[in-house]
Amino acid sequence: MTSDASNPPVVSFEYGRLQTASLVVLGIPTEIFVGAPDAASGYNADGTITIYLPKSAVGNPNPGDLLGAVNGRTFDTGDSHPNTLERSNLLVDHTFVKGNTDNSYPPATYTVSGNNPCAAGGLVPVGAVSRKTHGTQGDFDIDLPLTGPTGIECRTGPAPGQHKVLITFPVPVNVNTATATCGGQPASAMANGSVVTINCTGIADVQTIAVNLNGVSDGTNTANVSVPMGILLGDVSGNRSVSNGDVSLVKAQVSHPVDNSNFRDDVNANGTLSNGDVSITKAQVPNTLGP
Repeated sequence: MTSDASNPPVVSFEYGRLQTASLVVLGIPTEIFVGAPDAASGYNADGTITIYLPKSAVGNPNPGDLLGAVNGRTFDTGDSHPNTLERSNLLVDHTFVKGNTDNSYPPATYTVSGNNPCAAGGLVPVGAVSRKTHGTQGDFDIDLPLTGPTGIECRTGPAPGQHKVLITFPVPVNVNTATATCGGQPASAMANGSVVTINCTGIADVQTIAVNLNGVSDGTNTANVSVPMGILLGDVSGNRSVSNGDVSLVKAQVSHPVDNSNFRDDVNANGTLSNGDVSITKAQVPNTLGP
């Protein structure tokens, strides 16, 4: 996305390839323009940029195929503090990986989504996360894939059985007449632009639930959405089992600051990695989620 300084900004979208003059992926990359993405591409005021590419641009993948070497990078921001021309001297910024939030200036996180089935109503979410606020360290998200292996929420709080799920759509939506449930329990839903926040309460540990949002609308299309979510306190490795290996992982992070690399180990989500997290994790051994 290219934008100018006008208000509102004039934006355009394009996609292409990156290359350097040598085989070593260092140095300022050369951008090679390929084409314009689909017209549905756009951006929201919260900083989310969504770019849709035709299947033909990425080798016409079939459902279930994996996409490789799809990367995001920020160029020539023209911003201050200081003026940032390139994010690094690497060919690509690997900040599109969920959970790897970019801490440089200005911050940017890129997420690649694909192979989502098209709903008859024409309104399909592009992603979902389970979010918790870790004290003064801020918000940290666990990815909840819409297809494939289920995302595992290994944290608790702010109250037992309380979780916050955010579902992102490609366009702004409203939930005025929508209903939400988490594992069959009634839940509240609130829309902010293209993101719907669902607040779950009374959710028991050691189970896989469906977070359902029925009747979400973009003004033209209406859709029902279901996001699978595994609840397994202490499963910091995300392998559907709480073991002594998880206890060791948490113990190794005691007294470390909570960041994107270890926030799962802060199982009580209080913003501090302590022996309390170790004790909570140890008490969950050997809880396991089925397939």
